[in-house]
Amino acid sequence: MLREESIRLAWQSLKYPLLGFANLVALTVGAVGGVAGVLPLFSASQAINEIVQSAALAIIAIAALGAFGVREVTFLKRRRVANTVNEQRAASETLRDLSTYLDNVLTDHHEGRSLSYREQDWAVEEFCGLLDYYSRMFSTITSTRCRATIKLIFVENHELYVYALARDKISSHEMSTRDERRLELRHDRLEDNEDFKKLFLPDFADSGFYLNNYLPYMNSYESSSLTFWQEIEGDNSEWPLPYRSTVVWPIRQDQRRSIGEDESLCIGFLAVDSDSTGVFDQRWTVPIGKTLANSLYHVLLLYNELTLATQPLVSNPSNGEVPDHGQECQEQSAPEGESSECG
Repeated sequence: MLREESIRLAWQSLKYPLLGFANLVALTVGAVGGVAGVLPLFSASQAINEIVQSAALAIIAIAALGAFGVREVTFLKRRRVANTVNEQRAASETLRDLSTYLDNVLTDHHEGRSLSYREQDWAVEEFCGLLDYYSRMFSTITSTRCRATIKLIFVENHELYVYALARDKISSHEMSTRDERRLELRHDRLEDNEDFKKLFLPDFADSGFYLNNYLPYMNSYESSSLTFWQEIEGDNSEWPLPYRSTVVWPIRQDQRRSIGEDESLCIGFLAVDSDSTGVFDQRWTVPIGKTLANSLYHVLLLYNELTLATQPLVSNPSNGEVPDHGQECQEQSAPEGESSECG
């Protein structure tokens, strides 16, 4: 059923562009065929007639081949999306079980119960497994290696920071030491990252995602990751980052007055990137990622509430300033010791 629904949605997004292209091909073939049929009436030269007819056949063949090629590319994309159904199912089951576990702990939380360090490590391990599914999904769709990361927001001295809570397991082994160092140095201020800033601050109108397929070719790309690799890691290469394309979604509850949510509430970000350029598109990757980011919101709220080291709730402030949620928020400690490494 899920596979059929995925194909149905894919067809809905492709139907009208394909029909338009088919009409264009038909118009071209008709025009060429018409010229080829009428020209002999005005030309007595057999040689010219043969040249025109040969050219007409060649144009028709090229148009048909082009239409076939577009059709195959389109169906290939659809098959790639359909092939992620198993990962979607497994991810939803992991998310369900993690949410149920944290909800059960929350029941005891009102009696002073919170997550132990061992339970926090287990939860992060589960998030890493979840991101493994996400990574494979986008790798299948784009035919490149894609990394997936959950980044959460915390407040320290009225300054907003982000840190990597979890990554897919391969990226975790590659980046865990660097992630810990970045957190210790408080290197990743939210305002130093144009993707997070545009999705969090009200000064920027966003469409619910940030997408950039050609990062190395930007004249000015604001990213604390870029400055970390250049200034802390000492990488002076032309492009030091391990990714060249990225797409980011906010993990947030949008303003919905009908359900009592008068303000947008953003607690973090889901980031997917690739070491290749030009791999993400709005038609396929953006809606899937938005669905995944939305599904993470409540389970991460539970995790935040049960983890003393994490900023509880960070609103998207209407004036662009760090919100004051009282004394607890004013002196909120950062997530010391948190590690995104997964076993």
